[in-house]
Amino acid sequence: MDWTIEDWRWTQTPEGAAAVQRAPVDPSPADIARLRKKYSASQVRIAIELARAYAKADRKFESLVLGDRPGIEMASSTAAARYKASRFLRTLGAGAPVVDLCCGVGGDTIELAYAGLDVVGVDLDPVRAWMCEQNAGTHTLACDVLDPSVPNGAFHLDPARRTNDGKRSRDLESLQPGPDVWNTLIDQRSDGAIKLHPGVHADDLPAGELEILSESGKLTQAVLWVGRFAQTERQATLIDTGGRIVSQLAGTPARPEEETPINAFIHTMDPSVERADLVPALLAETRLGLVFPGTGLLTGPSACAHPMTTAFAVLDTMPWNQSTLKNALRAHGAGVVEVKTRGQVVDSDSVQHALRGDGDRLLTVFVLPIAGAVTAIITERTKKNTRPAAAPGGCVLDSNP
Repeated sequence: MDWTIEDWRWTQTPEGAAAVQRAPVDPSPADIARLRKKYSASQVRIAIELARAYAKADRKFESLVLGDRPGIEMASSTAAARYKASRFLRTLGAGAPVVDLCCGVGGDTIELAYAGLDVVGVDLDPVRAWMCEQNAGTHTLACDVLDPSVPNGAFHLDPARRTNDGKRSRDLESLQPGPDVWNTLIDQRSDGAIKLHPGVHADDLPAGELEILSESGKLTQAVLWVGRFAQTERQATLIDTGGRIVSQLAGTPARPEEETPINAFIHTMDPSVERADLVPALLAETRLGLVFPGTGLLTGPSACAHPMTTAFAVLDTMPWNQSTLKNALRAHGAGVVEVKTRGQVVDSDSVQHALRGDGDRLLTVFVLPIAGAVTAIITERTKKNTRPAAAPGGCVLDSNP
């Protein structure tokens, strides 16, 4: 990081706060020249950096967080951090000691403290450790995660996921700290959680429960729970913007190879289900069938309102041919058309534009390889203003689109 703690402390003074307030997120040369009349070059740079970080924080956190842009980008959102903190509290109890290792600007530390746990933040970077202390209002240490000064307690670890060239990395061996340190922490502390990329390969990880988190339908992180936190082998969890559980699936991972003919309705799945290899668990709950391995589509005679699925009424199915498909869409009164595909079978953006019609119906076309042939499925989203209580099997059936 280019700045010292003293530089960041200046941003919290009345003068610094005024500079940050005046700093545009995307400044022009004239903006910078205007700021330089009142502040030094270094002060202008840090004011712009914090203004940009605040803009990112507004979309990710419930309250503003002091931090630089990389620190904000790498931190857990309020929703994810709050959900994880609730698991810590449920397992350990209020007041239990927890160390948030590689705490960064404190996204997780904030929620662990708010949950009523006795949390200490630890980061090798003294500036980030200071930021965490300011944000979370807890004690922090600037040291290595295995330093003897780190107090006892369960751990939350967020390894750095950037390489030296500034790009994110999914390679476990390039994470800092890496798997060797994880194993030492597990041996020393037993109970903990390791925050990882949602695309992590489970076979590369130590023993424990791998949970895939989806925030309102967007994959954000995987968490390896070890010790007393591990409740199952694999879990897919959908949370809302407040960190509350919308739906969860748990069980033994498997990849079904079954094939079901397309019925009156097809359903997409929350991405956490496939990433966690828990499609069989969802099939069991919904009593739907898998259209074809790798399509991510389920099918059945009626629409299912399971929180992990989104239902579409099937209007037509045909081999992929853009001209034929456009004629069929016109017959169905299509206006705006959204295209969903996988494996870059087609260019969704260009095809969407080409298929748009003069009608008033918003239709969705799935273009997917099914049984060796590219297939187009014309559908219409079902109306889903509310989520009814689940019927036996976890699925509410409604034949009306």
